[in-house]
Amino acid sequence: MKKILTFIKYEVSYRILMLLCILFSVSYLQAATQNTYIANSDYSQGLMNAAQNISPISNDNYIASNCPNICYVTQPLSGKATILPGNKTVLYTPNRNFTGVDIFFYALKDRYGRLSNETSISIYVLPTNNASNYSIVQAVSDKAQLSTIAFSGLAFITGNAGADTFFPPGKVADFFGFQYMRDVDAAGYGHNTTFLSRAANNVLYILNDNQKAKLVNLAKIQAPIYVDFAYNRLPLMNAFRRNLEGNLPSKSSNLNVQTVSKYTANLYRYDAELSYNRAIVLGEIINSFTADQKVYLGKMKFNDYSTWPDVAEDQTLKKGMTNNEFIAVMTYASEMFSWYKGSLDADVYFCPERHGTYFGGFFMKDYPAMNNPNYFISTALTGDSGEAFLNVLNTNQKALITSIIPKQKSALSEIVKIRTAVSYELRKAITGGVIDKYKVYALIQRYGELDGQMSALYATQFAAVNKTLTASQRASLIKIRNLDVVPKGGYRFSTPVDMPVVPNTDYMFGSGAMPASAGQTKAPASFGL
Repeated sequence: MKKILTFIKYEVSYRILMLLCILFSVSYLQAATQNTYIANSDYSQGLMNAAQNISPISNDNYIASNCPNICYVTQPLSGKATILPGNKTVLYTPNRNFTGVDIFFYALKDRYGRLSNETSISIYVLPTNNASNYSIVQAVSDKAQLSTIAFSGLAFITGNAGADTFFPPGKVADFFGFQYMRDVDAAGYGHNTTFLSRAANNVLYILNDNQKAKLVNLAKIQAPIYVDFAYNRLPLMNAFRRNLEGNLPSKSSNLNVQTVSKYTANLYRYDAELSYNRAIVLGEIINSFTADQKVYLGKMKFNDYSTWPDVAEDQTLKKGMTNNEFIAVMTYASEMFSWYKGSLDADVYFCPERHGTYFGGFFMKDYPAMNNPNYFISTALTGDSGEAFLNVLNTNQKALITSIIPKQKSALSEIVKIRTAVSYELRKAITGGVIDKYKVYALIQRYGELDGQMSALYATQFAAVNKTLTASQRASLIKIRNLDVVPKGGYRFSTPVDMPVVPNTDYMFGSGAMPASAGQTKAPASFGL
């Protein structure tokens, strides 16, 4: 009997021990295999010649009881990154006197040896006196954003559907530094109608036949994509104007933000395709520059129009292309110059009106320059008119506009990160690296989602203001607009066209399913002529 009891005692103990081992093994395997670690991109600001500690883990996704460590960092382009003791913080030190955008990458590792994805940390290093009027910091500032959004509200409420469609082609696939070059021009010609053509004509003047042929071939491929992009903007603008006028589907009370952002994500697939393939071709040409070509461009300063020779337009080249193709070639040539002479921070930069471009602000600002040689587009109009618009509104109406600023902050911050990562990837076409195509496409589609979120917010707030305007207020706003021209048709970018029939947009209000082709619909042939 004693032997039986002893056997039972040891047998029970053994089985309990085995059970505990099994439970521990299962727990360990679950923890070691469950994919719970996601490193998210970060953005930081600092001053010239000043090191800063960055704690990127704070916005990453991980199990609270198993906080991972930073296992490695890549080295920045214009500074040094060091993982500090504890492996939770990175010390970033910019190169001496460097200002602008810098970027490096990091990944996480947990106690089981499991790695996260690799993601970026973008740093904007400011001059100590913050003297620059044009920077990412200025572009996303509350003041710049408010005046720009208010200007868009003025243009939208006092404009029409045709004016909404006017859109400069340079705001598409804009990762090549041209906007920054325009804004910082020391000669004051950045917003003159000759600026783009002067830069492009000089580049085309020095290119050999093989290099020109690459631009022409790219234009023939991408000109139809530009047309499709312009056409697929129309349903968004139709929905926004329907919302402004109260022309909503039955049982719908507002725009569906999720549907709008899904649509703009699809729309931005065009932007991704244009950007990626343009970078490949421009990089090939830049890397084939001869010594003489480099000397010629070396005499032309990035930020000084006065150093650019006045070269005649290449009429022979122009005659062999359609208007859409020639506009594309001129855009490529001008951006090749800004990309070659510029930098990462120039590529990342955007002007405040870069987003929410569906409300007619560009028509109001740029129309006077159309067919007007050597015209200077006002750089004060946006701020002055935006401020005047806000001054006409009552307290409640003004609050509808000012409340946009805090609501869009996180989206704007993410956009800066995206633009930095995309610009970094695309520049590999110049430096000899391999562009991660999948990453570029995914990031730009996310960019589109964010633009859609912000644009839906603008449209909603503009409509709310419009509903409560008095006749006296409307008259004051028309006076501030100070532009009597009202388009009868629409625009394919800046080229007048008959307004095509826009597909039904009830789905933008949550009424019915969004078509599978939404945002990627082939433009009718008549729209591209």
